[in-house]
Amino acid sequence: NVRTDRSVKGMRQRLEDGRWTFPPPLGYRAGRDAMGAKAIIPDEQSAPLITQAFEEFATGLYSREQVLRKITQLGSVQHPHLTKLRSGKSAHGKLV
Repeated sequence: NVRTDRSVKGMRQRLEDGRWTFPPPLGYRAGRDAMGAKAIIPDEQSAPLITQAFEEFATGLYSREQVLRKITQLGSVQHPHLTKLRSGKSAHGKLV
């Protein structure tokens, strides 16, 4: 399908150019960088909670469910990827 091929080619090119082509990961939101270009930037409200969640889970003292429950109580973290955190399928990476 030509339309699919063009879409994939366009997304691949954007990634090669260093642009993000997917919904922002946990703790980030769509925004603009210092030069005014579209970028993903840390979300001021949820980024600290997501960082805390990963740090607490990394200690081994808490289960995924306990950490999720705790950050949900601490702040209103609403993101479609929270279900992935619950299931253990969230993206791996470092929040800035």
